[in-house]
Amino acid sequence: MTTFESIRWALPGLVLACAVAAQESVSRGLGEGRSGAERLASHDPARVARALEAARGQGASAARAALEGFESAPVAERRARAGIVRAEAGRDEVPRMIALLGGPGASRSGPGASRGDPIALLGDPIALLGDPIALLGDPIALLGDPLALLGDPIALLGDEDAVVRAELVRGLARPDLARAAQSGADPDERALALARLALEDPDTQVRAAALAGLTASGDLLALERAARTGPAGEREAAQTLLAAQPAARDRARAAIEGLADAGLPLVARLAAEGPEGKEEDAALAAIGQALARGSGLGVAAAERYARRLVQLGADERALRGLRRLRAAAEPAIPVLRARIALARAGQPRVALEAAAALRRMRPRDEGPDEAVLRVALALRHEACARILMGECGAALAPLDEARRSVSALAAARRDAAGAAGAAVHVRALLELAQIELAEAIRALAAQTPADPAAAREAAWALHGAALAAQAAAARAEIPATDGIDRILSDDDSALELVLDAEPSEAFSAARQIELRLALGRALATAAPDELIGFEPLEVAESPQETSPGDRRRALLGEVLRAELARAQSRHGRASLAVERARRETPGGVRAALVQEELEARLVLQEAWNDVALAESGDETPMRDQRSASWLCVTSARVLRENGRGPEARELLARARQELEASGAAQRWLWGIEMVAEIEAATGASYTDDEEPSKAEMELLRAVERLRALEDLLRERGAPQRALEAVRNQRANALVSLAVNANVRMGRPDRALEHFEAAWELRQDEFTRVLLACYRARSGRADEARAALATVVPGPGTYYNVACARALLGERDEALQWLERELRENHAPGGSLERQKAWARKDPDLASLRDDPRFRELVDG
Repeated sequence: MTTFESIRWALPGLVLACAVAAQESVSRGLGEGRSGAERLASHDPARVARALEAARGQGASAARAALEGFESAPVAERRARAGIVRAEAGRDEVPRMIALLGGPGASRSGPGASRGDPIALLGDPIALLGDPIALLGDPIALLGDPLALLGDPIALLGDEDAVVRAELVRGLARPDLARAAQSGADPDERALALARLALEDPDTQVRAAALAGLTASGDLLALERAARTGPAGEREAAQTLLAAQPAARDRARAAIEGLADAGLPLVARLAAEGPEGKEEDAALAAIGQALARGSGLGVAAAERYARRLVQLGADERALRGLRRLRAAAEPAIPVLRARIALARAGQPRVALEAAAALRRMRPRDEGPDEAVLRVALALRHEACARILMGECGAALAPLDEARRSVSALAAARRDAAGAAGAAVHVRALLELAQIELAEAIRALAAQTPADPAAAREAAWALHGAALAAQAAAARAEIPATDGIDRILSDDDSALELVLDAEPSEAFSAARQIELRLALGRALATAAPDELIGFEPLEVAESPQETSPGDRRRALLGEVLRAELARAQSRHGRASLAVERARRETPGGVRAALVQEELEARLVLQEAWNDVALAESGDETPMRDQRSASWLCVTSARVLRENGRGPEARELLARARQELEASGAAQRWLWGIEMVAEIEAATGASYTDDEEPSKAEMELLRAVERLRALEDLLRERGAPQRALEAVRNQRANALVSLAVNANVRMGRPDRALEHFEAAWELRQDEFTRVLLACYRARSGRADEARAALATVVPGPGTYYNVACARALLGERDEALQWLERELRENHAPGGSLERQKAWARKDPDLASLRDDPRFRELVDG
């Protein structure tokens, strides 16, 4: 557990009490009769934070109040104010927003004047930006180089806080402001500011937001400049955004000329989105050459190519393309082929071929430990393929071979040789857990019907390896899992490749569910506190030998002691830093050092207390070292999808009872979140089974529980990303309420009310389009058109834009977006036919059914 996650509360009802108290505090502190905009004129950070929700929807008046005295406010208040400005500002507020970002006329001696060079984006830039946003209409020509008009880049780096700058940039990037700017006769200073920020701001999130804003505005010249000269590691993001619309593909190709390997990921994506032929041949040849040189960008390009084709439903084409790259001594290629062949394409023999290739290859600079782990993965892929082929006996040998070699690596205790060795040791233990997971599924699949007892020993071994990995990671002070889900949800786990694979004639969905539920019971026998919802098997404890329960307790005790050692080490470092500062710092010890030492001391005290309680016979501290698995929730979803709602609800009900009985639903943040998700899933199941009143009751419980959790997190000073995660979860529950009201209760007015509440929590392009759909269904056509006017359609929203236009009776526009959805987001022979079948019966598209163009699109 992290320090934040391990916060405990003495009273079970405190969570909901906090929500009530917070609401009462808001009522008392804000007073009646004052608008959110008026309250924002105060410089009380707590008051401003509470007023944020109240100010939503008040428009430009709230934005103007938030901008008044902005610079003099403390950082927490500036963040709150910037959030209001982002959502509420109108065209008149644009110059002020630019000035706060350091635009023309800003002081060069401000907080941002001394920042260094732009920081390169770490990792995949596309993962940061999400799916590319499509560009609307023809490019708007800008005379000359727009970036040359902005002068000194230092002047543009305004507010010192990156979160504040990012919020303001997202406000500038709003499509409605972009269109307002383009309609005027003056130069679009908003677009020029975004262009410079995309290249010059030192923070990655600010640059990403500015790039997305340029895309939304159709500022192709600025995007092209970013694609050519942006910070290293971010050019691909600009290139992909530039290429998001077919009309811009030539610009994107031109932008990557001369970038060599840096342009390969975009080349790969463009090739995947185009037809098979010369462009794909050239891309694969370039990727192959990069792989031969050992280029990491070659690996990224191959992954981008394969993943995009899988997204398009073109699994067979992805396998064919990867096959052409098999000569490269790069493990990622056969691993990708095996994953796609098993989980997507239903071709276990192709996976066998890929596993053999992975086992044979000799990658450059690979050490003996890495070789052991590579071969073990190949053997696991082989075993998964054999299971899917019904050859469970033949799957035993590769698993035995993998277990022997990895057990020897774990027994070598590389963790005694430093941090690098500790990382290898933890990886070996986690690989052992994966091997035992595959063995558990193999043992279950060898029987009809599956007997959970057949997987009991493998389940014990899996859990033991997972606990040993957690203890080893704690001793080495490296990140580790505190639950079994890291093993179950790994891309190469047997659960993902066998039980979550696309059903086939040889391995049906019913058979997968049977094995999944049996696996849950076997794992619950080994780890009853973690595998909630599943009924453990009865195990007779033998007095002559150490029982499995005793072994588990011993391993959990080892985890506790490892956490104590880590806490001691952390406190020792913090104390040493404070003492050194006292001796060497003339101005005294910085407050941050004192705070770190205090936090480390508290963690150490808690670790000592946990060990003492465990040694006295109290098992609570040991149980608290592990979090519950979400397997019950994912298994319930699979049951629902296969029309087995009552079984899904029974599983979820047991899980909820266990969480509440253990106290996790009151004491742990993850416990509160999990109960809310269980309630939401139960409600969705009732919706499926046409019991809308019960569905509404469960979903409302989830909404209120998540509201209380958000209040508590805010009170505890949780980071913004944690608050946003809970808000998104609450928004999802509200969307489910809207679906239930609209589809099952026949109450479009009530559905719109729920969706409007979801919209207040999550405002992105996807929910903006859904808002238009709900308003259109409720007969509020003008409001639906107003929502659509601010949408920049992207690949993830084409279909719903088509639905919204059809509901509004705008047939030509609806057909245009439906055609684009079918052409750009689906591949023939893959997901295209499924999407056409859905469109044919979708009631939102009913107004199009008598149009020959519609029939040609969905029947052709």
